[in-house]
Amino acid sequence: MSRNIINAVCTTIGVGSLVAGAFVAIHPTEVRTMSMPQFQLDRLQRLAETSCRCERRAGRNGAAKCWAEFERRMPGADMQSMCEPSVHSRCAGKGMLGGNDCVVMQYYFEGYQLCSSVELKTMEAVFNAELDATHGKGPLPKTEKLYRDMVAGKPLPKLNGSSLCTSS
Repeated sequence: MSRNIINAVCTTIGVGSLVAGAFVAIHPTEVRTMSMPQFQLDRLQRLAETSCRCERRAGRNGAAKCWAEFERRMPGADMQSMCEPSVHSRCAGKGMLGGNDCVVMQYYFEGYQLCSSVELKTMEAVFNAELDATHGKGPLPKTEKLYRDMVAGKPLPKLNGSSLCTSS
């Protein structure tokens, strides 16, 4: 490489870094920063999954009691996606859209309340397989049984392959 090309590349990198640094200095609140360590977010995610499973067993009347500890430990703003599957999250911290320290509280897929990404992937796989087998007409007895098993706290079945729709 010629010295002129190297100088041009280095100059571009330097100017880009200078502009980024100036942006951060002028707009510090617009830069996403973690305000909670990852281990704490992981712990809160496990608590959310436990709280969701408790609510699923207890029903709406027992929901407040099930979520009390999570509510105490995870202040912030709730966000609900409108896509299928719908994701209900709680975000806190100094990031965009109310925070970047987010915990998924629960998923909703085809009317089922699911408490983890593993439950969601399993439900999607069984649901999609049944729809394929019946050419979209149903009924869906395997899906219904899977959900009853989830509510009862039974272990999830091992599935071959992966879900077509869920990437996380």
